[in-house]
Amino acid sequence: MNASIRQKTFDWLASRSYSYVPSESNCFMLDTKRPAKEVIDAMAARNVFIGRIWPVWPTYTRITVGTQQEMEAFQAAFDAVMKGSTTTGYSALSPLFRTRRSYPDGQSWPNVSS
Repeated sequence: MNASIRQKTFDWLASRSYSYVPSESNCFMLDTKRPAKEVIDAMAARNVFIGRIWPVWPTYTRITVGTQQEMEAFQAAFDAVMKGSTTTGYSALSPLFRTRRSYPDGQSWPNVSS
């Protein structure tokens, strides 16, 4: 995990007044200020797959810090989603994150084993 990519992401979020819970790990919690499930679905429509929601934090979602290219795709998609844009598709995103694996509990996660 590259700490500089994480810090650049935090700086980007702060510069746009997005609220998040900072972390020293490879993930952090992001407050979407709306039902997080809506944001998760809108991001997936843009081929950017982010974490799940927790009942105690219905507007927060987990973000895993990826490569610089992946985080740039995340930033572009998140900005578009938060501004209500309907433009979809980010071809720059790694093919590893373009497919999803479903699990019996109903969760669906990027298939990164390819």
